[in-house]
Amino acid sequence: MNYYKYLLTTVLLFITIILHSQNDSIISIQIASKIIDAKTKKPIEFALIIIERDTFKKQKYSNQDGEFLFDSILPGVYSISVSFPGYTKQTYQCVQITKKNIVSFNRILLSPKVIYIDFDIIGRPKLISTDNPTHDNFNSRQIMRMPY
Repeated sequence: MNYYKYLLTTVLLFITIILHSQNDSIISIQIASKIIDAKTKKPIEFALIIIERDTFKKQKYSNQDGEFLFDSILPGVYSISVSFPGYTKQTYQCVQITKKNIVSFNRILLSPKVIYIDFDIIGRPKLISTDNPTHDNFNSRQIMRMPY
């Protein structure tokens, strides 16, 4: 009788191990791509890439060739964002990562950000004061006599 209990326990344990090994969470996936300047077509080094899902979050920086690689990513739906100072941030929502070993995106293009600064010139400071000349203020004759 004990023999059958041990045999049944061993068979159930073996089946559990087989079923667990086929689970998606065991699969390790790599995500790779290259970050390129949309205008110059040159790689962008040190761009920040963030991949996140629920409470999971990983970040990497692109290398000197603009390339990056994430290891050990589980299957699921992720958000991937790419940013670099002076460029418009790219965000990809609802990226489905499946059981493939390597997920490779085409080149990711970042566009340079154009910043317009609007300002008004209200006036300019006085360089020469004609009111009560002191040692801090010079009149035009004094300035003309100064050595070069």
